[in-house]
Parts: sequence; C-alpha cells; structure tokens
Amino acid sequence: MRFSIDFNAEMLYYYVMRYSFDIKKTKIVSCGISDCGADWHWDTGERGLNEYDLWTVFRGRGALTVGGVRREVRVGDSLLICPENRCVGEQDLSNRLLTINVHFRLSGEGGGEIPSAGGALYRHISDISYMRDTLYRVIQLYNSEKSDLAEAVFQSALVEFFEQGESDEDAYGSDKEALVRRICDEINTSPADIPKLSVLAKQVGYSPDYLGRVFSAVSGIPISEYIGNARINRAKLLLSSTSMTAEDIALSLGFYDLCYFSRRFREKTGCTPSEYRRSKRK
Repeated sequence: MRFSIDFNAEMLYYYVMRYSFDIKKTKIVSCGISDCGADWHWDTGERGLNEYDLWTVFRGRGALTVGGVRREVRVGDSLLICPENRCVGEQDLSNRLLTINVHFRLSGEGGGEIPSAGGALYRHISDISYMRDTLYRVIQLYNSEKSDLAEAVFQSALVEFFEQGESDEDAYGSDKEALVRRICDEINTSPADIPKLSVLAKQVGYSPDYLGRVFSAVSGIPISEYIGNARINRAKLLLSSTSMTAEDIALSLGFYDLCYFSRRFREKTGCTPSEYRRSKRK
C-alpha cells in the first residue's frame, strides 16, 4: 500500500503554488460510505456544504449537479466539491451507487483555498483499487478516534486525486485502460473465480493473445502474474485472520494442491504458509 507519503519541501511548494492550498493543512470533519438505497437522493440545499467534500464513486452510475453544472458519474469518478455550492445527486436505479465521501477544511494560517471552475474539480481515478483502500483506511482510522493518522492517509488520497489528468479525455483514458482496470477490479474482488484468458477475451471480443498483450502493456505485468499475486495476497489475509487450514485456503483460491500452493507462497513471501501464520499470531 502507498499510504505513507513523505511531504518534502519541494512537494509542498508544488501544491501550494499550483493549487493555492497547503495539503498538510487538511482537517477531516466527517467521512463515510454511502451504499445508496432505492430511495436515495442527495440535495444539500441552496447554501451547499460548509466544507470541502471529496466524493468518489466505487459502484454504479448516476449524476451529480454542482453549482448548476450536471455531470454523469460512473465507477472511478471523483469530485472535489468546494464550499457553498449546491449539490444534487441522483442514480440509475438499475445500477445503484456506492460512494465514499470525506468532508474536510483547510485549517491554520497559510492553508489557502482550493480554486475550482463551476464549484468542483473533477478527476477520473485510474487506480480505483488503491483509492478505495486508501479511503477505507481513512474511515477506519477516523472512526477509531485517530484523526491525525486519518488525515495523514487522506493526504495520500488527495495526492492521487490531483495527479490524475485534468481534461475529460485524459481522465477517462483509452477504452483499453478502462478494460484493464475493470479486469483488475474483478481479480482483486474474486481472485479464485477469474475465468481463463480465453474466456475473458471472448467476453470482450479480443483474441487471448491480444488481450494478454493489452493487459501487460497497461498494468506492467502479465495477467497470470497479476492473478497469482492477488491469490497470494488473499491467502495472506486468510492465514492471518481465519482458522482455515492451509489446504482449505489453497483449494478455495484455485490452487490444485497444497504443495503447489506452498511453493508459490514461499516464492512470493519468502516463507511457508505455516511460518507466515505463526509470525502474524505472535
């Protein structure tokens, strides 16, 4: 995970000069996850919000109107909404929204302000899995009354937001990049249930060889290696947080036997599954 960010003087100067605010002055007011029900509708009223709000979509489709400007939103869309702008949200009832929002303010002398056109800054997040994990961690820390740590992690999320392309064309990227992001999200969610490359390719209308080359070009590693990493990472979670046997974990993640699973686990982590479990329980 990339939660820890070292904000050196050069980076601080960059954000203060480019965006007119000091990223280290952010103070979280509230944060949460909205798994929007069928009756969900968001309207802040004419006065809008009192603080800034980073609002990011992780499931579904809908629309968000900020300061009179309406924008269709989908998975990966993120808006940094500035204070005193009315927000009206709606969703596609056949594909309901799940969003995370963090209300925050800029505190202290020199905090500055975040300029925007039309009341909000828009980005499309290229690495949605990282953004989701980061914001989940923010909520966990904030609800545990560790606001200083939550704000430090949130600064990482803001860096990720501002590092995305600013134009709609850059933000959405190519269709191939969006396809690879979707496949990665499917792998991260269910690493044991991913179909063969030939099946994935048929679903999207590509040949297996071409889809494999596209995935490698966008992600930087072959799809088989990405799936293997996701399965080992899920195995680490199960070993440290459940009482499942190593054999049951291996079978649940699609490894054909315990010996093969143990060998692959050791190659990736430097220890056997039992050694890993003992180290975590200590």
